[in-house]
Order: sequence, then C-alpha cells, then structure tokens
Amino acid sequence: MADYNEIISAYKTMPGGIIEAFHAIQKEYSYIPEEAVVAAADAFDMSKARAYGVATFYSYLKVGKRGKIVIRI
Repeated sequence: MADYNEIISAYKTMPGGIIEAFHAIQKEYSYIPEEAVVAAADAFDMSKARAYGVATFYSYLKVGKRGKIVIRI
C-alpha cells in the first residue's frame, strides 16, 4: 500500500486536487482513513474540519471502513 503523503503529493498542484487525492486513497485502501484526512489538510493548507467536510460531502467517498457486503436501496 502506498503512503498517504505519496498519493496526496501527486495531486497537490491540481485544482480540486484534494478530491482526486481522496479518490486515489480510497481506491488504495477501500476507504479514507482519518490520518489521510489530516495529511491532506496539511498538504493542501486547509483546516482539518474543511478537509473532513470535503471527504464527507461526496457520497462516493467513505471515511469509515465498509463491511464486506454493501447493500443500497
């Protein structure tokens, strides 16, 4: 598994890069760990609350581990 900072640094210069970084982190880990949100906040020079807000705003981004089976209605 790749390091959070390594993934985040690849998107740091892109407009809206935090969203792309979160998407890449989720692809690698199946969710976005809290440590990755903190690392992204530091890298993108924003508050941790704002970074967490970005991570939780989009329905396709998950900040908690998901179960083995996901049921959607």
